[in-house]
Amino acid sequence: AELSRRFLERRVSAPTAPSPRVTKPARQALPNSRVAGSMVGPAAVVSAFYDALQAEDAPRALALLGSDVAWYEMPGMPYAREDGSPHRGPAEIAARVLGPQGADVQHLKLVEHEMLGYGNTVIMLGTAVGQGRKTGRTLEAPFAHIWVIHEGSVHEFRQYIDPVVFRAAVE
Repeated sequence: AELSRRFLERRVSAPTAPSPRVTKPARQALPNSRVAGSMVGPAAVVSAFYDALQAEDAPRALALLGSDVAWYEMPGMPYAREDGSPHRGPAEIAARVLGPQGADVQHLKLVEHEMLGYGNTVIMLGTAVGQGRKTGRTLEAPFAHIWVIHEGSVHEFRQYIDPVVFRAAVE
């Protein structure tokens, strides 16, 4: 009890100086992240893919995909396989994902919020914005895309998006 009383007295009677500001060390630029407005490493591949999609340049986007690429669509999305297996190869991705998606959504923009790099893995956080061609409804859905880059091309892609929000806009 005596120890507790003395501790409290010291706490109450101690001068109130402003607590020192805790500063975090500066984040180091990763070799595959944005550096002074430019991209290097795996992040450059991902950025080039989004740039090609934005320019509606399908051949340029598909050229960035490795021949053995595994493309996982979010379960519940119109372009996902029912068994959850990935689409394989650029031709299948063009025919079963990018082509149909372009037919379903007009003015599609993938608005980047943040790109994070971890070795050969790149995570893009953003919002898909567009309008359903059949419905005229607005699409605005946050997403996370996880990319694995191998030898300068996309080896794996995983999509995380709310399929209910997406379907409401396009169906």
